[in-house]
Amino acid sequence: MDSWRDGASQAVQDEIDNVFGAVMPFAVQSLEKYGEMYPFAVHVDATGDFHPIDGDPGVGNHPTSEQVLDRLYEVAPVEAIDSEAVAFVADVSVELGDAIRVEIEHREGPTVTVIVPYTRDDVTGDVDVHMHELAAYPGLHRVWGPAGDLDDQP
Repeated sequence: MDSWRDGASQAVQDEIDNVFGAVMPFAVQSLEKYGEMYPFAVHVDATGDFHPIDGDPGVGNHPTSEQVLDRLYEVAPVEAIDSEAVAFVADVSVELGDAIRVEIEHREGPTVTVIVPYTRDDVTGDVDVHMHELAAYPGLHRVWGPAGDLDDQP
């Protein structure tokens, strides 16, 4: 399988790594503190500043994670139009259990989906995130097309 790093400049690789490093602590903190995490997304402007993307689907105080994630995917192309990168973060179930999924897309085309498994203590409910077990795969274009143009995908 090709790596998302294939063909990406070192600067773009560094920016994607920085985005991952910035969103993971919030995801881990949410899981450790609350035992769960609503999906969230950020876009990164040309100066490197992070900005949250509005994930409120407008359905009341307790939307489902799917409703929040759908809203984030819907509004990201508008909110991140002048940005360099965008990241979508969600608590997901994978074949081996629970995981944090981080989808990162860069304006210059590279995308990556990182899966970070975690476990819960059956007695206390405490969360243990295993950063050493992460897996990275090429991701989907949700905001820009492969060449950095606005994408026509939903």
